[in-house]
Amino acid sequence: MLGPVASDLSRRPPDVADAVTRLRAVGAVLALPRNAAPGDAGAARRRLEGVYAEPAFAHLDRIPSPSVLSGSSTRSAASSVG
Repeated sequence: MLGPVASDLSRRPPDVADAVTRLRAVGAVLALPRNAAPGDAGAARRRLEGVYAEPAFAHLDRIPSPSVLSGSSTRSAASSVG
C-alpha cells in the first residue's frame, strides 16, 4: 500500500506532491468504517437510519421519565427506612 509513496520519495528529485496525494487517499480510506466504500456516505446514512428505525432503538431520542428508583423518591424511601 505504501510502496508507491516510497517510490515517489525515492525519486531524484522526490515527487513530494504525488506522495502527499497518495497519503491523503490512504488516510481517507483508513478513516472509513468497516465495509464502507469511498463516496457511499448516502448508503451509510440510510443504513444508520434503518437501524434507528428498529423497535429496539426507536425511542433513543426520547427523554426517559423518572423511575421509582431514581431521584427524590429513592432518597425519601431511604430516609424513611433508615
